[in-house]
Amino acid sequence: MDGQVVTCAFCKGSGKDPFELLSGLSRCQVCGGSGSVTIGEPFVACAFCNGKGRQPHQRLTCTSCGGKGMIAIRQPAETCPHCQGAGAEPPDQDFLPCVLCKGAGVIMVKKREKVGAIRAVPASSRGGSASGGGRQESSPRPAD
Repeated sequence: MDGQVVTCAFCKGSGKDPFELLSGLSRCQVCGGSGSVTIGEPFVACAFCNGKGRQPHQRLTCTSCGGKGMIAIRQPAETCPHCQGAGAEPPDQDFLPCVLCKGAGVIMVKKREKVGAIRAVPASSRGGSASGGGRQESSPRPAD
């Protein structure tokens, strides 16, 4: 996988479960005990958990970054207009990730294409006749 190797935010690079939920020897569930994770580039610190990799006020991995503390983004990006870059819903609280940026705090800027004026196409270039509307008359039936 292409990307940059960074320190695991959930275990802070120790490779051990930071909360010792199962035992003091348990491995980190995010990095698998290696102490580092790979993030696709470009990336930003997770706005929802402030790069900590933990769900705010809980012992769970962050739902936005998966515990990595970083989120890969697409360029060009701008601050999320819904949460003003906070990554939370609503912006003044941190209970749920923003519905627009999904906790990243930034969104991809869509390129606007120029739409040209619609031009009229003459009837003669459409393939049909101007008077017949494109219908062809059938030949007369033979007499019985």
